[in-house]
Amino acid sequence: MNSHHSSVCGLLLSFLIVCPGAAWSQQQWRNLQSDWLFEVMPQAISFSQKSGSPPVIRAFSDPEQEQLIGLVFTTPDIPPEEVGFSGPLHLLVGMDLEGVLTGTKVLYYTESYRSFRGDFVEDAGFTQQLRNKSIADAFRLGTDIDTISRATITSWALTRGVRNAARRVAEAYLINSEFSQTARSEISALETFAQLDWSGLIDAGLVRQFSTQLAERAKLDIAVAYMGHGRLGDMLIGSRAYSNLERTLSEQAVEGNLLLLGLRGSTARLQQKRLALIQNETLFRPDQGNILFAGTGEDGKIA
Repeated sequence: MNSHHSSVCGLLLSFLIVCPGAAWSQQQWRNLQSDWLFEVMPQAISFSQKSGSPPVIRAFSDPEQEQLIGLVFTTPDIPPEEVGFSGPLHLLVGMDLEGVLTGTKVLYYTESYRSFRGDFVEDAGFTQQLRNKSIADAFRLGTDIDTISRATITSWALTRGVRNAARRVAEAYLINSEFSQTARSEISALETFAQLDWSGLIDAGLVRQFSTQLAERAKLDIAVAYMGHGRLGDMLIGSRAYSNLERTLSEQAVEGNLLLLGLRGSTARLQQKRLALIQNETLFRPDQGNILFAGTGEDGKIA
């Protein structure tokens, strides 16, 4: 991290405004069975070979493969993979040409819970919630997706893994879809900021930085930035740290305005009850539990 930030915290202001599989099972995504393809794309009649970047299997509504109706792909082909409680999850996903999921199949996952709970992902019918879901949706646990009881981390990894992989495929192949058009607009809007370093972001006004003298020898430097958007969060603190932060938010089932709070100084550690923000003469005092650790500032613009 640069000298102007020694730690990073995420501040959320919330208001109403498997049992380990055998080695072969880990490679199932490389050797897909035809019935699995029909399982995630039931409207298809035929499928192509896997090809392209990222790799996809094209689904057709006719034997001659002239009427394309969707794409099928595996999450290991589209890194980075999301990690569950004990390891990565391998998923097979189908998506139509409008960016709507047609099916999801879990190919492999390893969780200690499976030793006494069995295949709790499939038994809970979790993947059925994703069918007919638009990739433009939030995919928030506890909001638009029910979590698996006592398996929040696995639920989160599966949900985010499907969402992120599907969005990358859509951006590459469904260039005329509403999601891809919106994504291009978002990327374009961030292009200017993407060229700047942390100091440049401060100069541009995306990050506000100020200092406060707490005692004779205690000074605190503070940087604040809005971080309530996925692409912006990835840019500021890195995709892994932002993913972990979003997972924590899902576990707590809270809504609000997400701000990045960067701290550096010689004072004692931050005490949440003493922290508040004022904007346009309105005082925002976070409730207990709404200050969340968002990493150590090793990735993203803040690094």
